Amino acid sequence: MHDIHHSEAFVLDRYHIKEHDGMIVLFTKELGVIHAQATGVLKHSAKLRSHLQPYSFIKVDLVRGRQVWRLTNARLIENPCFTEKSPLLKLYIQYLHGITRFYVGEEPHAELFSHAKVLLFHVRAEQETTLSLEDIATVSLFKLFYYLGYIEHTDEDGVYLQEGIVSPHDNRNISSLALRVRNALKTTQL
Repeated sequence: MHDIHHSEAFVLDRYHIKEHDGMIVLFTKELGVIHAQATGVLKHSAKLRSHLQPYSFIKVDLVRGRQVWRLTNARLIENPCFTEKSPLLKLYIQYLHGITRFYVGEEPHAELFSHAKVLLFHVRAEQETTLSLEDIATVSLFKLFYYLGYIEHTDEDGVYLQEGIVSPHDNRNISSLALRVRNALKTTQL
């Protein structure tokens, strides 16, 4: 008997593998980025079809097969693309695209997952911040590249790596973060 893994996940992407079967790219806290096969999910009458839209935040049940993960059930927690018109929505989607592009391997990454949840919360709540959208994007990209090992640690980084977006007194070094993010992109040729 196979163990069923229950987890929260972000749907990063989905694509066809057979006429009605799909491969769903998920980002989970416990497993990292995984590809899970979903049988019959692309039929128009499939119950899970609407739950597995890209950028959705879902509760998922997975079983490890011989070669691939298999999705057995999913429940939609939230899809901000359907309900929200927040200016942070584009940033949330770009952050998930960054995870898809730069995250390699199947290993857990709690910090990246937590920041994605924070962005989702801010999209939903539309909380006020003293930073511009560009500054929030810079800090989010910095966190993404830092946690994935593309940027080295310095003594000033601690304030930007705290849970949440950033506090109001943190906007003094945003330009240096942007420079470090650009340098990381240049050195990795991405």
